[in-house]
Amino acid sequence: MHSELGAVNWETDVLLRDTLEAARWCELQTDALLRDTLEAARWCERQTDALLRDTLEAVRWCELQTDALLRDTLEAARWCELQTDALLRDTLEAVRWCELQTDALLRDTLEAARWCELQTDALLRDTLEAARWCELQTDALLRDTLEAVRWCDLQTEALLRDTLEAARWCERQTFKGTGSLPSVIGMDGEDRITTLKELRLYNGLDEQENIIIKEPFMFQLQRDYEMFYVEAVDNREVTEEQE
Repeated sequence: MHSELGAVNWETDVLLRDTLEAARWCELQTDALLRDTLEAARWCERQTDALLRDTLEAVRWCELQTDALLRDTLEAARWCELQTDALLRDTLEAVRWCELQTDALLRDTLEAARWCELQTDALLRDTLEAARWCELQTDALLRDTLEAVRWCDLQTEALLRDTLEAARWCERQTFKGTGSLPSVIGMDGEDRITTLKELRLYNGLDEQENIIIKEPFMFQLQRDYEMFYVEAVDNREVTEEQE
Protein backbone atom coordinates (compact mmCIF):
# COMPACT_ATOMS: atom_id res chain seq x y z
CA MET A 1 0.00 0.00 0.00
CA HIS A 2 2.82 2.36 0.95
CA SER A 3 4.65 1.49 -2.28
CA GLU A 4 1.61 2.35 -4.36
CA LEU A 5 1.21 5.69 -2.55
CA GLY A 6 4.88 6.47 -3.15
CA ALA A 7 4.51 5.75 -6.86
CA VAL A 8 1.58 8.11 -7.04
CA ASN A 9 3.50 10.88 -5.26
CA TRP A 10 6.42 10.39 -7.63
CA GLU A 11 4.18 10.68 -10.69
CA THR A 12 2.58 13.77 -9.13
CA ASP A 13 6.00 15.38 -8.65
CA VAL A 14 6.94 14.59 -12.27
CA LEU A 15 3.65 16.04 -13.50
CA LEU A 16 4.14 19.14 -11.33
CA ARG A 17 7.67 19.69 -12.72
CA ASP A 18 6.37 19.28 -16.33
CA THR A 19 3.58 21.73 -15.58
CA LEU A 20 6.01 24.29 -14.17
CA GLU A 21 8.33 23.91 -17.17
CA ALA A 22 5.36 24.32 -19.52
CA ALA A 23 4.28 27.41 -17.63
CA ARG A 24 7.78 28.90 -17.92
CA TRP A 25 7.85 28.02 -21.66
CA CYS A 26 4.47 29.73 -22.10
CA GLU A 27 5.75 32.82 -20.26
CA LEU A 28 8.79 32.89 -22.57
CA GLN A 29 6.55 32.48 -25.65
CA THR A 30 4.21 35.16 -24.32
CA ASP A 31 7.13 37.57 -23.81
CA ALA A 32 8.44 36.79 -27.35
CA LEU A 33 4.92 37.28 -28.79
CA LEU A 34 4.56 40.54 -26.90
CA ARG A 35 7.91 41.78 -28.24
CA ASP A 36 6.90 40.75 -31.82
CA THR A 37 3.55 42.48 -31.36
CA LEU A 38 5.22 45.67 -30.16
CA GLU A 39 7.68 45.58 -33.06
CA ALA A 40 4.81 44.97 -35.51
CA ALA A 41 2.89 47.88 -34.01
CA ARG A 42 5.92 50.16 -34.39
CA TRP A 43 6.37 48.91 -38.00
CA CYS A 44 2.71 49.62 -38.71
CA GLU A 45 3.08 53.12 -37.27
CA ARG A 46 6.08 53.75 -39.51
CA GLN A 47 4.19 52.38 -42.56
CA THR A 48 1.15 54.50 -41.66
CA ASP A 49 3.33 57.61 -41.48
CA ALA A 50 4.93 56.76 -44.84
CA LEU A 51 1.47 56.10 -46.39
CA LEU A 52 0.19 59.39 -44.97
CA ARG A 53 3.15 61.23 -46.48
CA ASP A 54 2.62 59.48 -49.85
CA THR A 55 -1.09 60.30 -49.69
CA LEU A 56 -0.41 63.98 -49.04
CA GLU A 57 2.09 64.07 -51.90
CA ALA A 58 -0.43 62.31 -54.18
CA VAL A 59 -3.12 64.83 -53.21
CA ARG A 60 -0.77 67.73 -54.00
CA TRP A 61 0.12 66.03 -57.34
CA CYS A 62 -3.60 65.56 -58.16
CA GLU A 63 -4.23 69.25 -57.39
CA LEU A 64 -1.44 70.21 -59.78
CA GLN A 65 -2.78 67.84 -62.46
CA THR A 66 -6.31 69.17 -61.93
CA ASP A 67 -5.14 72.73 -62.47
CA ALA A 68 -3.26 71.67 -65.62
CA LEU A 69 -6.31 69.72 -66.87
CA LEU A 70 -8.56 72.71 -66.21
CA ARG A 71 -6.23 74.93 -68.24
CA ASP A 72 -6.13 72.35 -71.07
CA THR A 73 -9.93 72.03 -70.95
CA LEU A 74 -10.40 75.78 -71.25
CA GLU A 75 -7.97 75.91 -74.17
CA ALA A 76 -9.76 72.96 -75.85
CA ALA A 77 -13.11 74.71 -75.35
CA ARG A 78 -11.81 77.87 -77.02
CA TRP A 79 -10.36 75.74 -79.87
CA CYS A 80 -13.72 73.94 -80.28
CA GLU A 81 -15.53 77.29 -80.49
CA LEU A 82 -13.18 78.37 -83.26
CA GLN A 83 -13.63 75.06 -85.06
CA THR A 84 -17.43 75.26 -84.64
CA ASP A 85 -17.46 78.71 -86.23
CA ALA A 86 -15.35 77.44 -89.13
CA LEU A 87 -17.58 74.36 -89.49
CA LEU A 88 -20.68 76.54 -89.47
CA ARG A 89 -19.26 78.67 -92.27
CA ASP A 90 -18.30 75.58 -94.27
CA THR A 91 -21.77 74.11 -93.69
CA LEU A 92 -23.49 77.26 -94.94
CA GLU A 93 -21.28 77.29 -98.03
CA ALA A 94 -22.02 73.59 -98.62
CA VAL A 95 -25.77 74.27 -98.29
CA ARG A 96 -25.57 77.06 -100.86
CA TRP A 97 -23.55 74.75 -103.19
CA CYS A 98 -26.16 72.00 -102.75
CA GLU A 99 -28.95 74.44 -103.61
CA LEU A 100 -27.12 75.38 -106.80
CA GLN A 101 -26.54 71.72 -107.65
CA THR A 102 -30.20 70.92 -106.91
CA ASP A 103 -31.36 73.63 -109.29
CA ALA A 104 -29.03 72.31 -111.99
CA LEU A 105 -30.19 68.75 -111.36
CA LEU A 106 -33.82 69.85 -111.55
CA ARG A 107 -33.18 71.50 -114.91
CA ASP A 108 -31.38 68.38 -116.19
CA THR A 109 -34.21 66.18 -114.91
CA LEU A 110 -36.84 68.25 -116.70
CA GLU A 111 -34.82 68.13 -119.91
CA ALA A 112 -34.39 64.35 -119.52
CA ALA A 113 -38.15 63.99 -118.91
CA ARG A 114 -38.91 65.89 -122.10
CA TRP A 115 -36.37 63.74 -123.99
CA CYS A 116 -37.98 60.58 -122.58
CA GLU A 117 -41.41 61.78 -123.72
CA LEU A 118 -40.07 62.29 -127.23
CA GLN A 119 -38.41 58.87 -127.16
CA THR A 120 -41.62 57.29 -125.83
CA ASP A 121 -43.63 58.81 -128.66
CA ALA A 122 -41.10 57.54 -131.20
CA LEU A 123 -41.10 54.10 -129.55
CA LEU A 124 -44.89 54.03 -129.57
CA ARG A 125 -44.91 54.81 -133.29
CA ASP A 126 -42.29 52.13 -133.94
CA THR A 127 -44.27 49.66 -131.82
CA LEU A 128 -47.47 50.35 -133.75
CA GLU A 129 -45.63 49.95 -137.05
CA ALA A 130 -44.08 46.69 -135.79
CA ALA A 131 -47.52 45.48 -134.66
CA ARG A 132 -48.96 46.19 -138.12
CA TRP A 133 -45.98 44.40 -139.72
CA CYS A 134 -46.51 41.42 -137.40
CA GLU A 135 -50.19 41.32 -138.36
CA LEU A 136 -49.23 41.25 -142.03
CA GLN A 137 -46.64 38.54 -141.35
CA THR A 138 -49.19 36.56 -139.31
CA ASP A 139 -51.70 36.74 -142.14
CA ALA A 140 -49.06 35.57 -144.61
CA LEU A 141 -47.99 32.78 -142.23
CA LEU A 142 -51.61 31.74 -141.78
CA ARG A 143 -52.06 31.55 -145.55
CA ASP A 144 -48.84 29.53 -145.89
CA THR A 145 -49.97 27.24 -143.07
CA LEU A 146 -53.34 26.63 -144.68
CA GLU A 147 -51.62 25.89 -148.00
CA ALA A 148 -49.24 23.50 -146.24
CA VAL A 149 -52.17 21.75 -144.54
CA ARG A 150 -53.94 21.37 -147.89
CA TRP A 151 -50.69 20.05 -149.41
CA CYS A 152 -50.33 17.55 -146.53
CA ASP A 153 -53.90 16.39 -147.06
CA LEU A 154 -53.21 15.85 -150.76
CA GLN A 155 -49.99 14.00 -149.97
CA THR A 156 -51.81 11.85 -147.40
CA GLU A 157 -54.50 10.96 -149.92
CA ALA A 158 -51.83 10.08 -152.50
CA LEU A 159 -49.99 7.94 -149.95
CA LEU A 160 -53.21 6.16 -149.05
CA ARG A 161 -53.94 5.46 -152.71
CA ASP A 162 -50.42 4.14 -153.26
CA THR A 163 -50.62 1.90 -150.20
CA LEU A 164 -54.00 0.48 -151.21
CA GLU A 165 -52.76 -0.10 -154.77
CA ALA A 166 -49.69 -1.92 -153.41
CA ALA A 167 -51.96 -4.04 -151.20
CA ARG A 168 -54.25 -4.91 -154.13
CA TRP A 169 -51.18 -5.76 -156.21
CA CYS A 170 -49.96 -8.12 -153.45
CA GLU A 171 -53.38 -9.77 -153.31
CA ARG A 172 -53.21 -10.49 -157.05
CA GLN A 173 -49.72 -12.02 -156.83
CA THR A 174 -48.76 -15.58 -155.99
CA PHE A 175 -45.71 -15.40 -153.77
CA LYS A 176 -43.41 -18.30 -153.00
CA GLY A 177 -43.68 -17.68 -149.26
CA THR A 178 -46.14 -16.07 -146.89
CA GLY A 179 -46.59 -12.32 -146.40
CA SER A 180 -48.60 -9.74 -144.42
CA LEU A 181 -50.01 -6.31 -145.26
CA PRO A 182 -49.52 -3.11 -143.23
CA SER A 183 -51.93 -2.64 -140.33
CA VAL A 184 -53.18 0.58 -141.91
CA ILE A 185 -54.94 -1.50 -144.60
CA GLY A 186 -57.36 -2.86 -141.99
CA MET A 187 -58.20 0.59 -140.53
CA ASP A 188 -61.27 2.65 -141.33
CA GLY A 189 -61.93 6.36 -141.77
CA GLU A 190 -60.12 8.82 -139.51
CA ASP A 191 -57.87 6.15 -137.91
CA ARG A 192 -56.38 5.32 -141.30
CA ILE A 193 -55.88 9.01 -142.22
CA THR A 194 -54.30 9.83 -138.84
CA THR A 195 -51.90 6.89 -139.06
CA LEU A 196 -50.84 7.79 -142.59
CA LYS A 197 -50.19 11.40 -141.56
CA GLU A 198 -47.95 10.21 -138.74
CA LEU A 199 -46.05 7.86 -141.10
CA ARG A 200 -45.76 10.16 -144.10
CA LEU A 201 -42.34 11.71 -143.25
CA TYR A 202 -39.39 9.75 -141.83
CA ASN A 203 -35.76 10.94 -141.90
CA GLY A 204 -35.98 12.50 -145.37
CA LEU A 205 -37.09 9.27 -147.11
CA ASP A 206 -39.76 9.40 -149.79
CA GLU A 207 -43.29 8.22 -149.08
CA GLN A 208 -42.96 4.73 -150.63
CA GLU A 209 -39.80 3.92 -148.66
CA ASN A 210 -41.38 5.41 -145.53
CA ILE A 211 -44.42 3.15 -145.65
CA ILE A 212 -42.17 0.15 -146.15
CA ILE A 213 -40.01 1.05 -143.11
CA LYS A 214 -42.70 2.26 -140.68
CA GLU A 215 -45.66 0.08 -141.77
CA PRO A 216 -43.91 -2.70 -143.69
CA PHE A 217 -45.24 -5.22 -146.14
CA MET A 218 -43.83 -8.37 -144.51
CA PHE A 219 -42.53 -11.23 -146.69
CA GLN A 220 -41.15 -14.59 -145.67
CA LEU A 221 -38.76 -14.82 -148.62
CA GLN A 222 -36.29 -12.21 -149.88
CA ARG A 223 -37.20 -12.83 -153.52
CA ASP A 224 -40.86 -12.03 -152.79
CA TYR A 225 -39.79 -8.78 -151.11
CA GLU A 226 -37.54 -7.83 -154.02
CA MET A 227 -40.37 -8.44 -156.50
CA PHE A 228 -42.69 -6.28 -154.40
CA TYR A 229 -40.07 -3.54 -154.02
CA VAL A 230 -39.51 -3.38 -157.78
CA GLU A 231 -43.25 -3.05 -158.35
CA ALA A 232 -44.10 -0.76 -155.44
CA VAL A 233 -41.08 1.56 -155.62
CA ASP A 234 -38.94 1.34 -158.75
CA ASN A 235 -41.78 0.99 -161.32
CA ARG A 236 -43.78 3.73 -159.54
CA GLU A 237 -40.81 6.12 -159.70
CA VAL A 238 -40.43 5.44 -163.43
CA THR A 239 -44.18 6.08 -163.93
CA GLU A 240 -44.02 9.36 -161.99
CA GLU A 241 -40.98 10.52 -164.01
CA GLN A 242 -42.84 9.79 -167.28
CA GLU A 243 -45.84 11.72 -166.08
